[in-house]
Amino acid sequence: MSIETIIQIVAAATTLITVLGGGSIFYISVTRQLKQVEVQDKSVDVELKQAEAWKELYDKSQERCEKKSETIRGLYAQINEKDHQLNQKDADIMRLNYEKEACEREHEFKERQLEWDKCIVNGCNQRQPPRDHNNGHQCPMANTKQPKQ
Repeated sequence: MSIETIIQIVAAATTLITVLGGGSIFYISVTRQLKQVEVQDKSVDVELKQAEAWKELYDKSQERCEKKSETIRGLYAQINEKDHQLNQKDADIMRLNYEKEACEREHEFKERQLEWDKCIVNGCNQRQPPRDHNNGHQCPMANTKQPKQ
């Protein structure tokens, strides 16, 4: 075996090792890239699922907020209605108090008028008030002494 043959064998072996080594390096590189793409696809799927879950939670939260807002609006409407009823009752109470005071004043006036107009002489047959200025009536017993009581 000559040196040339040995060189050719070594060159062929080196070429084979280089090709196999380069091919394996290329294969490993491509395999890693494919794995990274698969991992990225999986992470994208996971992110999509998470995004859908968050969107669903957000939608449910919005629905709950809308229901609560509607409930609050309803409660404010009830409060306003109750306030209106209370104001109406207060107005009725004020009106009735005014009417009561007017009736009390009228009653007090009539009592004073009756007190003024009563006949103070016992035994008067005519029993007309002595202070009636319209007809000029004088009680016939006005000059007599009244019995002691």
